[in-house]
Amino acid sequence: MKRALYITAMMLLFAGGQYLYGQTKGEGWLVYYIDDIARVKFYYDKMSLARVEKDKVTVWQKVTEEVRPNDEQEKMKIHLKIDCRQKTYDVLSAVSPSGFAEVGDIYSGHKKRYIEEGQLRALMENVCP
Repeated sequence: MKRALYITAMMLLFAGGQYLYGQTKGEGWLVYYIDDIARVKFYYDKMSLARVEKDKVTVWQKVTEEVRPNDEQEKMKIHLKIDCRQKTYDVLSAVSPSGFAEVGDIYSGHKKRYIEEGQLRALMENVCP
């Protein structure tokens, strides 16, 4: 009985992850930051960009890694809420192509973090009014 319950729970978890990943597929992915040293690119989905409050927006971000020249592999999609006035962000969710969340300590708990330099600053400059 416990084994059947475990298998059912795992199937539901996988199906939920696949559903969530499917919801992140946008039509308008735009490159906003390239890290040549790490060989990763950061995109945001302009179709997912939404103003949720006066100075706050939500947006999906995608991270890819170059495996060969002109060949990228998607690593993760991250749903962010950005406070444009306070220059902070919250991670709403993170999903990998396999459908399972790969949320590390930096993403757990939906903690508010300050945007400094680098790719998050570039994202903020692209999505904030």
